[in-house]
Amino acid sequence: MLYYKFMETNEWEGESWNFYVPMSKEHRDMIASVIESNDDFDSPYIISTTMFTEEQVNDRVSKSKMGYYRYHNKCEPLDEDFIAIMEDGQINLLEEDPFYKGKCWKRVKTNA
Repeated sequence: MLYYKFMETNEWEGESWNFYVPMSKEHRDMIASVIESNDDFDSPYIISTTMFTEEQVNDRVSKSKMGYYRYHNKCEPLDEDFIAIMEDGQINLLEEDPFYKGKCWKRVKTNA
């Protein structure tokens, strides 16, 4: 399984969090489109074009430091309902931001 890194930089908390989410390139491109299409929204989000192996993700998560949240988080695959909302183009980041503090990502519990 391959992962893309979704990063949020939260200026209020003074931290950045990385969420490694297993997804297809198609879904990665949908998320990138949502981020880019909200022109009036000063986006704190970046989604990588680089893919990471599960071993790479596990290594980063195991060495992750903790702030407000862990700096590196391994997540479960995208939820089908979230995919449907993205496909319908129903996400307006100014009205309701599903990405804020990783709300839409289901984190995998680790011992790290």
